[in-house]
Amino acid sequence: MEQVALRMEAQGIDAWFDLDPADLLGSDATDYEKVTDTLDVWFDSGVTHQCVLRERDGLNWPADLYLEGSDQHRGWFQSSLLTGIGTQNAAPYRAC
Repeated sequence: MEQVALRMEAQGIDAWFDLDPADLLGSDATDYEKVTDTLDVWFDSGVTHQCVLRERDGLNWPADLYLEGSDQHRGWFQSSLLTGIGTQNAAPYRAC
């Protein structure tokens, strides 16, 4: 799997869609099923606190403030809260 991740990093996410599974995994390709689904759009966006706040210089985890439109309270805010508690035992923001 590490080799697949490195390939995506080098060639971009389109490589996942463009390449044949054998190009990614060689003879091990028959052991896996390649899918193109997004796990969940709210989960994908909800874990950005990990890759943004923890990985960028000058930012701290948890964030001082999360701001988003009122239509996001049950989407992004909730998924960020659930993934923050699930992985860090705390919300990824101090206020929202």
